Amino acid sequence: MAACTWPEDQPESIFLTRWPEVGERDDELLAEVAETRRVVDLGRQARASSQLPLRQPLRRLVVQGAPLAESTRTRSARSCASRTSSSATSRRPSFA
Repeated sequence: MAACTWPEDQPESIFLTRWPEVGERDDELLAEVAETRRVVDLGRQARASSQLPLRQPLRRLVVQGAPLAESTRTRSARSCASRTSSSATSRRPSFA
């Protein structure tokens, strides 16, 4: 069994590390996050009005009117397709 070693240039605890340096503000990312939060809030409102619990999975969710989500959806679909094509195994839950 290999021993774990901590890098010399790092403190021994994550609690002793410094905060990261502030970089440039990414307005596109902030807009996507704001839009995502809005979609989530609207979804929660729809569930509440339908008395549908948050833990109950949805069969399908359609989001319209979220222009920033379109580019993200396309990226996610490509990423998901590449992951499923490389993995030929099928996984099923085990309730044993």
